[in-house]
Amino acid sequence: MGGLFLGCSYHFMVPAQMPGGYDRVVVPLFMNRSHETGAEVYFTNALITEIERAHMVTLSSSSEAQVSVEGSLREIIYDAPSGDVSSPSNVALSSKQTITVRVDILVRRNSDRQVLWERAFERSKTYSSPSVGIATINSANALYNHSARHENLRLLAQEMMSEAYDRMTENF
Repeated sequence: MGGLFLGCSYHFMVPAQMPGGYDRVVVPLFMNRSHETGAEVYFTNALITEIERAHMVTLSSSSEAQVSVEGSLREIIYDAPSGDVSSPSNVALSSKQTITVRVDILVRRNSDRQVLWERAFERSKTYSSPSVGIATINSANALYNHSARHENLRLLAQEMMSEAYDRMTENF
């Protein structure tokens, strides 16, 4: 009788966990050191969403949490890339905008306020500026610009907080 041997590859993986192995966390509202009012809400909500999606820890109140995951929105820069300007009727308009965001995240043990983990994150996103498609109108409504900025900032927050959560839990 012949035997069939199947090759199995075993991978020893340490399951992802919060720094220190804690399982009850609180995520306070991010500090906002930028000039973009309300942007801290996008980043706080994006990080909470990542934590909830992973089902690895429990979001708790400040009094019950073992650790706090604290964020600080350090800087938001809006810029038009050079060489990307159109000039209808002698008016310079940029067709693209770039947002650069810098965020600091740290995990702090609540019992003694010791920092267990911290990292800085930076990411940029370029998007098309909103414009009105009528040839005689060479500018877009300021409300469209504001809306486009915030939509792209929200998307950037999701991307950055997904990366932050992955990095926060990968080595512990």
